[in-house]
Amino acid sequence: MIMRILLTGATGFVGRGLTPLLLQHGHEVTAAVRKVTKDLDSRATQALIEDLSNNQNWQPLLRGHDTVIHSAARVHVMSDDSSDPLRNIAKPTLKAL
Repeated sequence: MIMRILLTGATGFVGRGLTPLLLQHGHEVTAAVRKVTKDLDSRATQALIEDLSNNQNWQPLLRGHDTVIHSAARVHVMSDDSSDPLRNIAKPTLKAL
């Protein structure tokens, strides 16, 4: 079954490996990116998003996709001085389309 997949973190470690694999199996991949890049497989569609916070309106981007693979992560933060670093990460919420 061919699926339309929305992928976050497509430019990260996991996403860079996953994108070509999904495309190779015939899936349509939309990469949610904060800036357009030439580092992604040209067969993937890039969709610009502002950020991964709860302020991002995902509704228009979710329409037409069968599934979301969330591979974006907060990594390589070597000198985090936040007293509550998890507070800066969006909490997932489910809303009816």
